[in-house]
Amino acid sequence: MSKLKILLVSANAIQGATLRVDAEFKAVQQQLGQTADVRYVPSATWEEVAAQVEGYTPRVVHFSAHGGDSEEILLTTREGRPHPIPTKALEQLFKVMRGKIRLVVMNSCFSERQARAIAKFTDGVLGVKLRLPEEVALGFSPRFYKAISEGESVAEAYERAMVLVYSARPEKHQIPRYHGRVPADKLKLVPIKRPHTKSKPKPTLVPGPDLEAAETEESSSPSPASFSIMSCQSLIWDVKIDEEGDANNELAYAGIVLPPGRPYVFKLPAAEVQSGHTSQFELTRDNRTIADAHLREVEISPTKVHMNVEFDNRPTVENPGRFVLSCWDWNVYAMNLEEFRQKPHFSETHDGVDYAQKFVPESWANFTLAISFPSQMEFDKSPYFEVYYPAKAAEKGRNDELTQRYRNCFHYTPVSNQARLTIQRPQSPFLYRISWQLGQGKTLVASPLTGIQRQKQRRFTDRLAEMKHTLDAEGIEKSAGVGLEALQLREIINSVLVSFAAWVEELLKGAELDTETLEVSLMVLDEKYKEKSPTNRDGFPVLRIVAGTLLREKAYRDLYFFVGDGNAGRAWKHRMARIYDWNDESNPKRHIYKTLPGAFRHRFLISVPLIDPRSTALIYGILNLGTSSEDQAELLRKFGKKPGIEKLTDHAQTYVLKRLKELIRVN
Repeated sequence: MSKLKILLVSANAIQGATLRVDAEFKAVQQQLGQTADVRYVPSATWEEVAAQVEGYTPRVVHFSAHGGDSEEILLTTREGRPHPIPTKALEQLFKVMRGKIRLVVMNSCFSERQARAIAKFTDGVLGVKLRLPEEVALGFSPRFYKAISEGESVAEAYERAMVLVYSARPEKHQIPRYHGRVPADKLKLVPIKRPHTKSKPKPTLVPGPDLEAAETEESSSPSPASFSIMSCQSLIWDVKIDEEGDANNELAYAGIVLPPGRPYVFKLPAAEVQSGHTSQFELTRDNRTIADAHLREVEISPTKVHMNVEFDNRPTVENPGRFVLSCWDWNVYAMNLEEFRQKPHFSETHDGVDYAQKFVPESWANFTLAISFPSQMEFDKSPYFEVYYPAKAAEKGRNDELTQRYRNCFHYTPVSNQARLTIQRPQSPFLYRISWQLGQGKTLVASPLTGIQRQKQRRFTDRLAEMKHTLDAEGIEKSAGVGLEALQLREIINSVLVSFAAWVEELLKGAELDTETLEVSLMVLDEKYKEKSPTNRDGFPVLRIVAGTLLREKAYRDLYFFVGDGNAGRAWKHRMARIYDWNDESNPKRHIYKTLPGAFRHRFLISVPLIDPRSTALIYGILNLGTSSEDQAELLRKFGKKPGIEKLTDHAQTYVLKRLKELIRVN
């Protein structure tokens, strides 16, 4: 059984005030003995806390410090002066350590607000709102951690600790309060070592002979084969596609049994998308996920997420594991045939056929795939079901025999626009797929341009794209000829962007914007220098930055998006402003972002389409306004609300686009 790791941070930063933190630490150590690993950081600075949290990776971080009237925890500077720690700094630390730190305890005055702020990044947080009597702190912590170390839940440990706390007669608001994503009665930090018993498998589980051998002979030396056995009895995959082509996925695994030998890891297949990009998995912390399940990264990229699930306790036939994963697929599905043909994965051999599929690696007791379609999706042929051989199989293509065998397990209901496949003990290993044929549609995205409109758009975008490629090319003289002409054009474009930034400053009542952390840029659709997708040999038009403040960075000079991808790509596709806000955890669609390693990382970004006021189908480019500074992001978030979005969009159309068209001579 692994030891509970606790990082106890203390700071007595206020002159004349006292904290008996050493006594609290010794009391905790005395209660826990050798059952836990407690590391003590006295007189802590913020730098020391960050280093210890990242290097020691505790399951629990415990703060014993003063709290100021600003409701910020007080640590110390290197000189020993009080140092209030901003809430944003705490949020960032625990966001970076998400999934590793399970519980934060804030034994400090006025810590309630900060406890609530960081609760979204950890399983649970205990904080207090008003001044905490030392008798309460000294009585609470030792009993609380003793119960935690014995395998009790946070709720059970809390009740045990409060036996002594109430003897100090604390005020109602002076006792610790719990906040967290995981209910306190479900959050356990220490695996419980259960006595081994031989028993027959439960009726719902059907392990093979090797798995039964591993279960009944765990105390002896299992055969090498038994160590390789892992089993999952049920998977229910719910896919909800919305009108923007995004899909919210929920995957519920149950009946998981793993072989003896740490670590107890259930290997998940990688999730990949042919177009668009996908988010990382998150565990849904409800009663469908056992408390000792944790996610572990294997490989993360915009189009591929590979993560595994690790358990503190070994899932067995008697006590099988279960968990629920959720993730988003962005810009993956099309609403109609025209939109489908614009996607980089488009293939004429499968024109308009979209699908969702799942690989079934073993004979599960139950497999369910359910898809909810938006009303905006146009079908030429209703959803249908197929079984395919996996990519590495000797045979290729569709398995007609299994498709026929399971045809009655599939149902599509037009009234609710839902397709559902439920199979008991599906044949493995095969790909189970729900497909649909898209039809013609009349959507804003697919609205055709007239010949004259198309010419205007091409003149505008081609000239700016050519300017970019000329200036990016090596060996071209910039002081004469086409090089000089391109340089002069970019300077003119940049002057318009500078005027736009000045207008933004005026709206912010004179607040000065820091050019080192600010992005103001212009993107256009480059149809001449196309890019290939990983799944298609043909090139597709892409959005590129042609002018702005970030072109000093090569990563941004080389950046491109397919239409619909990233913040700017979504603004182009949907003909409306799109917002990315690093600090907004409540709205998943404000967290769609393509990270560039080592490059500028936004805290806030708004992308505004430059649309001709006489035709909503005629879009010339994307105007980006963003920042990598949290302080500056607080100013720009004014444009993240409806009045700010409308004002910014109006100025982008009436001034920025108008001025750019005049300069490039597009009437």
